[in-house]
Amino acid sequence: MIHIIHGSDTYRSRQVLGELINGAYGGAGADNIHRQAQRVEIFDADERPVHELAGLLQGGSLFDDGVGETMVVRRLLGSAELDAYVAYFEQLAEHGLSQEVFIYIDDDLQSIGRRKSARQAVRDAAKRLIGIGTQHHVAALRDVERPKWLIAQVETQFRTALQPAAAALLVRTSTDSWRLMTQLHKLAALSGFSVITPRLVQEHGEPIAAAGVSGAVGAGGTTERSIFSLLDAVANNKKSQALAEMHMQFMRDPASEFYILTMFLYQFRLMLSVRDAVDRGYDEVRMKKAMGLHPFVLKKQLSFAKRFSGDQLRSLFTRLIELNDRLKFSGISPRIQLEQFVLEL
Repeated sequence: MIHIIHGSDTYRSRQVLGELINGAYGGAGADNIHRQAQRVEIFDADERPVHELAGLLQGGSLFDDGVGETMVVRRLLGSAELDAYVAYFEQLAEHGLSQEVFIYIDDDLQSIGRRKSARQAVRDAAKRLIGIGTQHHVAALRDVERPKWLIAQVETQFRTALQPAAAALLVRTSTDSWRLMTQLHKLAALSGFSVITPRLVQEHGEPIAAAGVSGAVGAGGTTERSIFSLLDAVANNKKSQALAEMHMQFMRDPASEFYILTMFLYQFRLMLSVRDAVDRGYDEVRMKKAMGLHPFVLKKQLSFAKRFSGDQLRSLFTRLIELNDRLKFSGISPRIQLEQFVLEL
């Protein structure tokens, strides 16, 4: 069966993808997590030809050992073979498919189909994809829905309480779910994973003045891909590449210093959690259950975390929290302070 997941809110659309994968394996129990780790294949269409995907799906198995059952196809709209991919998916949908194939689009297909700035081939592909398989369209939250969603996310992900007044303050800083959740990663840690109060948001959250630069994603998810390219470079300790990515982000969004910092805090807190789990002897199944990460995300974080010791990551995370306070009250340019952090990795 083919599933197409798309929407302008890419944070929530990725959540939907994870829920669908969990559902395909009967939930998020330990046995099913282990099956997911073995049987989910990530396929980046912008880097691999369509005949390679066809070869993996042919014969009812994704892998030579017959274990694989589920394929997640990403970055489709950036493929040089976009038309061929869409034609192939149309063919699969017509004839049926035993495996689960999830096509993840980091944008809203309905919007792309009407977007004059998008290439004609991309607009045409978007319109055709809407007619394929089972559609999972993740619409943006309405303003009145966002505080309640944040409260639920904090309780589920961090076992932390978010006071309603604090949630109301947060949604005034941004309408972008990524920015809001990265702020909450930091605020939950600062609260000691207890209660996030309005005062904590006022002292350590993004300023309300940043609401006009919410980090909206354009065609093809440019802003999102940019920030994650930056995080990958930092996590891999590639200082020159990280600085170049940071400068590109500043050009796209001149007021993005607090966004970059909260993303750094999110990344290093996650790396520290994974590093601590490795040091305690946890296997991947136990890590996945404890942290709620999907297998393909966990594998990536493991590769990052192993580049640093636990003490190094604790020190870097502490420096980021201190940097957060300095950005608000120091006379030194926020950009210079962020660049200094990268150079001192």
